[in-house]
Amino acid sequence: MLDLMRKHAGTWLIKVILGAVIIVFTFWGIGSYRMRKGMRVAVVNGTTITADQYRDTYNRILEQLRQQFGNNLNEEMIKMFNVKQRAVQSVIDQALLLDEAKRLHIRVTDEELAAAIRNTPAFQTNGQFDSRRYRRMLSINRLTPETFEANQRQAMLIGKLRSLVRGSIKVSDVEARELYNWRNASVKIEYVLFEPERYKNIQTTPEEIKSYFNDHQSAYKTDPLIKTRYLYFDPGTYAEKISVPDDEIADYYESHLQEYAKPKTVEVRHILIKTGIGDNPEKVQDAKQKALDVLKKIRSGEGFAEMAKKYSEDPSKDSGGYLGTFKQEALVAPFAEKAFSMKAGEVSEPVRTRYGWHIIKVEKVNPEFTTPLKDAKASIGKKLADEKAKILAYDDAEAVYDATFDENDLAKIAAEKGFKLQTTDFFARKGPEKGMKDAAAFAAAAFDLKAGEISEVKEIGGGYYIIQVVDEIPEKIPELSAVESQVRADLVKKKQDEKAQEDAKAFLKAVSGGQSMAEAGKTFNVKPAETGWFKRTDPIPDIGFEPAIIQAVFKLSGDSPLPDDAIKGKKGYYVTRFKARKLPEGEGFSREKAVLKQKLLRQKELEAFNALLASIKKRSDITISEGYQR
Repeated sequence: MLDLMRKHAGTWLIKVILGAVIIVFTFWGIGSYRMRKGMRVAVVNGTTITADQYRDTYNRILEQLRQQFGNNLNEEMIKMFNVKQRAVQSVIDQALLLDEAKRLHIRVTDEELAAAIRNTPAFQTNGQFDSRRYRRMLSINRLTPETFEANQRQAMLIGKLRSLVRGSIKVSDVEARELYNWRNASVKIEYVLFEPERYKNIQTTPEEIKSYFNDHQSAYKTDPLIKTRYLYFDPGTYAEKISVPDDEIADYYESHLQEYAKPKTVEVRHILIKTGIGDNPEKVQDAKQKALDVLKKIRSGEGFAEMAKKYSEDPSKDSGGYLGTFKQEALVAPFAEKAFSMKAGEVSEPVRTRYGWHIIKVEKVNPEFTTPLKDAKASIGKKLADEKAKILAYDDAEAVYDATFDENDLAKIAAEKGFKLQTTDFFARKGPEKGMKDAAAFAAAAFDLKAGEISEVKEIGGGYYIIQVVDEIPEKIPELSAVESQVRADLVKKKQDEKAQEDAKAFLKAVSGGQSMAEAGKTFNVKPAETGWFKRTDPIPDIGFEPAIIQAVFKLSGDSPLPDDAIKGKKGYYVTRFKARKLPEGEGFSREKAVLKQKLLRQKELEAFNALLASIKKRSDITISEGYQR
């Protein structure tokens, strides 16, 4: 079940508190579990990891994922992320790191802990620590100061251990330049494409169809069907029970001021005269002069939009160079710096970016602005009321689920507690046809159950479900006669693919034997094409983004211009030949060096910290309880 709502862990207050604590781990998944207090999850060097510790970590993972995915978070995603084991591993890692901090005599003094809490914005009023606010926020979230401060101390201990590792790591300019060259090197290639669809006259025999069907029977199984009954706990029906005091609204506003602070934005047009990364200085200067000539026309009274339509080399030319309204960080650096230094109506001198020379016109400047509490009050009240309603809905769902431990008759439990039990028709994995906000997620949860089994509380489509499977129709393999046309089509597609691959391999062999791409192309009725320059992170011109091709061609060189094999792409099989490679300009490295060094530093820190953790694990005694192992 989605335990985000368990013990009110989904309230905004807990988000504030957890956001203020030093974040030690990055969690990668979410999931569902059913635990009782006091149960042991693992033992690490003699220290027991309890269900409570596991649950706290689990809820934190859920909150991080909810912030990332919002209402898109569903049971299907929960399965995909395989969270249960990752959450277990997270609490184990924390225990190991605390042991290591103790072994290294790392300490967090009471003074350091107090200072960290005093400086936490969530616990301040008008910039000063407020002890009443501190205790009220912890109390609302069922946390004692002792528990919270113990967790904070542990986080700070691990933070100090991480800092100890970080202090020994350095990144040189040479390493940064190597990364810059790797990321920004460009190649161009010659290629031919063998598309399977070009092979039209593919014949199949009854024997081949029968054989293909026998080899791929599972692909033609009918869908299994199930019938369910369920209880739905709709948070919307709890609205009348909810009240949100003004002080809670004020607390939320003060702790989330960034949500109501609107940064400065500018509305801009531009005219672009393109230059390439590898263009020689003369070509760059010619482009600048063209931009200056256009600017002179604008200064003489020509309309900016008309000049953009006539001279700009950017797709925005059709709309008179209009780009829209942007925050500063949304624009490329040199462009942004200039645009955000201008006043409304001003037109800039040519500004160079990696795309070329820009003439910028600022249409409008929208100054930064913070929505006052009185204007935000209604939306905050609704948000908090919705969260409280979800808590009440979850609490009722949890109460029903608790009752299923003693009674397996969902209809009887629903009747006793006064909830309406609903029943579906038979449905497949795509879900019931009617009455569901997220039918696919409902089906995913239901198909995890055996006949008669009752599900945990499932959060689906913004509400909570308890589901029971009451009947099943299993999948089955149909007779060949029922799916013969589909089998024939699949067999033809397979043969087309095999023929395209066969010809691509033969073409590569011919070119490897000394023929030019053009000569071999005549034999195989394909015409070679040449791409422009592209980088590892770019779509390939006229081909698109093809990771397998990009990975292969960047291994090629003038001495070894051909790959070992034809490359499978989205459209078919490609044979490529290396044409040229060029390294990026040094000027770009100067601009990006600081960012690249920071990126490498973070990467090295992570590698070093993971190596430390692996070393600790190797010499530790770890036992994971049954049910929590992979």
